[in-house]
Amino acid sequence: MRQLENLVFVVLICSLLACALFLRQVSRLRPPQLPPPSPAAQSRETIDKLPAILSTAQLPPMELPEDRNLFKLPWSDVVDETPPPPPPETPISLSTLVWSQVNPIAVINGEILTVGETDSKGEFTVEAITEASVQVRRTRNQKTVLLVPSED
Repeated sequence: MRQLENLVFVVLICSLLACALFLRQVSRLRPPQLPPPSPAAQSRETIDKLPAILSTAQLPPMELPEDRNLFKLPWSDVVDETPPPPPPETPISLSTLVWSQVNPIAVINGEILTVGETDSKGEFTVEAITEASVQVRRTRNQKTVLLVPSED
């Protein structure tokens, strides 16, 4: 967004420079000399222009905020301060449990894990494996989940 603001600023400055150079060239061309208008014609022109001058003079001044920045885009002030919702927790499913007093093993979400191991995505750690269940702790919110093999 900052690069877009800088680009707009550079284009604006280049346009102003081009206009200034154009006006300089145009001012060198002198219009043909006309005889000066008579005093009566001058006063009549001034009187004709008077309503237009007075109508613009009666407009109230425009009130602008004091902190207005002409070079800042209006949508750059908009900041979404609401934090993004946390990603949903992935389900943990225990498919197989192999019990052994020496080295119990559980297959959780397709991964073979033992006590103390963390899954490959870093979402949970196996805390305990018993004969009938597996206890895991989620890494993100530290919740403990008890998994029981499904009876399929």
